[in-house]
Amino acid sequence: MGAVEDARLGGIGLGPWTEFDVASSTAYPLLFGMLDSAVMAFEVWECVVTASQRDVLSEGMGLPAEQARSVVAFLAGLQDLGRLVPGYQRRHRAAWVRLWRG
Repeated sequence: MGAVEDARLGGIGLGPWTEFDVASSTAYPLLFGMLDSAVMAFEVWECVVTASQRDVLSEGMGLPAEQARSVVAFLAGLQDLGRLVPGYQRRHRAAWVRLWRG
């Protein structure tokens, strides 16, 4: 059984969510969304940003390249925290009800 099936049965995603599929009534957990964003930022740093761009960014941050990469990934993960507010979590009644059952 995969994550989508587990979510339909209440196996995962009982906490705050970042994406909600109305058709299947499944929620994608906020933590997973934050991790997805962090991993993507890490990969962009590694695969898209050139060595000279990494040097400029690292120097601007005052950090070695490895630490700068980690800070960028961490900050990218934090960008989803805005979805933690009640106004966002209430956007879909089924997700809101599920959140408070957990």
